[in-house]
Order: sequence, then C-alpha cells, then structure tokens
Amino acid sequence: MRILALCLVLTFCAAPIIPVTPQEPPKPTLQDLLKTPASQWPTVGWVPEYDFTVQETLKLAPITKLPCSNTFQAIAKAESSFKRESMYMEPAPLFKYSIGLLQLSLSDQKNYRLDCGWVTEEDLKHPIKNLYCGVQILSALEKKNSTLNFYQYGGKYWSVLRKAEYWPGKSQSGYERFKKECK
Repeated sequence: MRILALCLVLTFCAAPIIPVTPQEPPKPTLQDLLKTPASQWPTVGWVPEYDFTVQETLKLAPITKLPCSNTFQAIAKAESSFKRESMYMEPAPLFKYSIGLLQLSLSDQKNYRLDCGWVTEEDLKHPIKNLYCGVQILSALEKKNSTLNFYQYGGKYWSVLRKAEYWPGKSQSGYERFKKECK
C-alpha cells in the first residue's frame, strides 16, 4: 500500500513542468488613447499611437482620396512641427486660435457638427483628440465636396494643401512642400 501511495505521489510530482510564456499586454483601443491624459504624450514628435489613431478614425470617417498613407503626419509637420502645444492666432477675419498637431480651433467641432470630445483650448492640445477630429474634418470636407480633388477640398481647411495660386509671391507653395512630405 505504501509503495502504491509513493508511486502516485511521484507520478503527480514528476509531471512535466510547462513553462508559462508571458502574455502580451492588450493593445490599447482608440477609446483608451482618447482617455489618456495629454500630459502623457510627448510635447514634440510623432509616435506610433498617432498613426493608429488616424487608421482607426479613418474606419469611422473614411477618406477615399488621400494622396499618401502619411497624409496626417505630413500635415502635422507643416502645421505645428509636431508640437502638440502649438498655438497660432489666425489673422482677420478669423481672429481665433489654431491649436495642436493639426492646428484645429474650438469652433470646428460645432462648425462640422462633430463630437470631438473637447471643451477648452487645452483639450485641443491632446494629440489624439486633435488627430481624431482632424480626420473627421477632412472626411466631412470630402463628403461635402465630392467632385473636388483632395487638394481643393483639403485646402479649404489646411493652407499647406493649397496649390501655388493661393500663395502669391511664394517661391514654393504649401502644396509643393506637402507633396514632398507625402513621398
């Protein structure tokens, strides 16, 4: 009997040890990124989460005529030099601040009938919220101006997308600079 009990104990104790592989942490969702405080994002630069935000927002608000995959990265470089806290007072007749990576304004949410999740100018400095709404603005412009090409409807919002005729006296238009960024 003791031998049988000893055999049973040894059988259970001698079971092979299966190593536990560490599980990858779950990837954040767009909603998670929107909730992440602005203070946790870099003040300058472009991070992979920004690309993810653009891709996920494009699923919600598709844009069919994007000239390249890094369109929003190129716009952000031209508009704010990737500085999420960047602010620019628009001249007359606007007299309002353009803020954040894509240089959006507080009135955009209302003007384009969007829910971007911002209330204050500080909210516009949140890079994920700024990109999330910028994609939606460009999508709304495309839907409203379906017969125009990307640079015509996109240039209605971002000057960097306007062709040379909108930049009198300039040696290189914002459009030409943008095209270089998009290669």
